[in-house]
Amino acid sequence: MLPNGSNHLIAINTHTVVPSGDHLTSLVDEISYISPPSPPLSQIDDIPPEYFCNGDNRPPNCGPNCECTHMVDIPLGAIVEVVLVDEVQQANISHPFHLHGTAFYVVGLGRSPDKSIKKINLKHALELDRMGMLERDFSKPPLKDTIAVPNNGYVVMRFRADNPGYWLFHCHFLFHIVIGMNLVFHIGTQADLPPVPPRFPRCVASDADHLISLIDEVSYVSPPSPMLSQYQDIPEDYYCNGDNRPANCGENCQCTHKIDIPLNAIVEVVLVDEVQQINISHPFHLHGTSFYVLGMGRSPDSQIKRMNLKHALDLDQRGMLERQYIKPALKDTVAVPNNGYTVLRFRADNPGFWLFHCHFQYHIVIGMNLVFQIGTPEDLPPVPPNFPRCGNHIPPITPSTSW
Repeated sequence: MLPNGSNHLIAINTHTVVPSGDHLTSLVDEISYISPPSPPLSQIDDIPPEYFCNGDNRPPNCGPNCECTHMVDIPLGAIVEVVLVDEVQQANISHPFHLHGTAFYVVGLGRSPDKSIKKINLKHALELDRMGMLERDFSKPPLKDTIAVPNNGYVVMRFRADNPGYWLFHCHFLFHIVIGMNLVFHIGTQADLPPVPPRFPRCVASDADHLISLIDEVSYVSPPSPMLSQYQDIPEDYYCNGDNRPANCGENCQCTHKIDIPLNAIVEVVLVDEVQQINISHPFHLHGTSFYVLGMGRSPDSQIKRMNLKHALDLDQRGMLERQYIKPALKDTVAVPNNGYTVLRFRADNPGFWLFHCHFQYHIVIGMNLVFQIGTPEDLPPVPPNFPRCGNHIPPITPSTSW
């Protein structure tokens, strides 16, 4: 423990595969971070306390791999030491960790000096520290905001917690951010922060559910295995779409949203912005092929204040959803006008499983995606022999404690 400070030892424990077919998660201290339903900086009182956890405060019955909003409280002005340990040692990966809100000094970096240790873990790092073998160099240590944790190694970093707020600390691999290799350092208290400005926008989520984004009232979740190479390993009940919704799914389904399209079919897609969030026009991107933009606009009926799918269909039946067939623009990304619509067409001549999604990163994460399955698995080339499969390599999960 440092004088007037904090000492944090953190084990980086990452699942890249899961034998049960559950969704992939990445872990810090055996916790997979999920975002809270409201921003802590401006709406901390709207977030139930049970949403938060950390290595010393795990939810009851959470099991070895918790999912919660991983947050560590730090007194304002404290000197904080963090030791990051790579417990899984996935081949050729050194996790680049980034801290928001402040820079830190790198006072140590390396692997175990005990040559008999083949795989480092938190318990061994603690033992090295007690023996004085977790070396720290205080002579002009580099000042960073991002540091790579050596594969099968450790990093020791220190910073002064003099910037109050909620600061994300995360692996900088995008996929690892999405699946939970993050935590939040809460520095200081609400009294240390400036007041929230009057009429500051507020995030509202009914019943404090996590926010989800929907297409046809379906929020996309990734399947447990890649569709292209392990289609037969995915249970059929993982899939759904607007015409095939799971039983008892309710208004907002969460599943692997997939639409089957015959090979070489001509496909028309009409995207309608039903929510009309202020100043947002969703940029939709299609993988695997380009499309022609035949129409784009808002309702010609001036009495309609808010566009929705029912009204768009009514306009189409009346011949008022205009399409332009003379030299339409060829795109792979198009913005859906706020409170408007876009009409696009493409020939489905490229077999495979092609993601179609809003290009706002946060909307990708919370489900504004679907997959077009073009053709059947028989239309695809065979999977190469010895092609890697989810489940071939199951890294060990090492129990860890901290502080």
